Amino acid sequence: MKKIFIGYLFIMFHLTINGLDLLADFVGYLLIYQGLSELSVKSASMTKGKPWAMGLTVYGIAVLLAQLYTLFTGEEFNSSTISVLTLFATIANLYVNYCIVIGVRELEEYDHLELGSKVLLQLWKMQLVLQVVLSVLAFVALYAYQLLLVLTVIALVVNIVYLYYFYKAMDAYSKATEENNGVTTNTL
Repeated sequence: MKKIFIGYLFIMFHLTINGLDLLADFVGYLLIYQGLSELSVKSASMTKGKPWAMGLTVYGIAVLLAQLYTLFTGEEFNSSTISVLTLFATIANLYVNYCIVIGVRELEEYDHLELGSKVLLQLWKMQLVLQVVLSVLAFVALYAYQLLLVLTVIALVVNIVYLYYFYKAMDAYSKATEENNGVTTNTL
């Protein structure tokens, strides 16, 4: 779960210099893919998220290459194409996050632990609603700039709270596996 958490940090936070994101999203998605792979033994949902996380890794590499191209040439890519690709990436990202949340619930059941999956699911639903509203408003941004700004701040807060609860789940899972010398058992 630590790789997934660190992956989230790469994706949710951006350190940009000259249009280049130093915390490249593709690194975050690759870490999430690795974390999903490690946990897929205990969770079918984690397995379902793996190809989508790898697809987002490829997308992240393409975004980085586009940023480098723009940085060195000064030419921008077609904004319509970028908007459509970003929309698909947003949908894929929401699906990967959903697989992770349901995977945490499956880990709770498999290892008889309380990892906070119910709170994570509620936060994921908030992320979903906010992302849909933000995506719609992005297309009409000229008319709804202030609302877009407020909702972006709310989305940031929800993402931070989600990270906090995912960290708590990761910490509880780590402590439980350490207490059992790294081995958890399913007694169902």
